[in-house]
Amino acid sequence: MKKIVFPKGLSEISRYICLGCLSLEEVVIENGASSIGYCSFGNCISLSKVYLPLSIKSIYGLGSDNDS
Repeated sequence: MKKIVFPKGLSEISRYICLGCLSLEEVVIENGASSIGYCSFGNCISLSKVYLPLSIKSIYGLGSDNDS
C-alpha cells in the first residue's frame, strides 16, 4: 500500500494503525479527526507526504516511534 486516505468523520487515528507499513508513501486525513495516536505511522520509512486537516488538536508521540 502506497497511499491511505482516512475518511471524513473519523474522530481519531488509532495508535499503531500503520506501524511498519514500509511501502506507505502518503497519508491523507480528511476533516473531522481530532487526534493521531501514538506511533500511528512508526517505522513507515517511505512516508514522505502527510496531509492533516485543521481539526487535528493532538498528535501523541508525533505519530512515529522515531520522534523525541
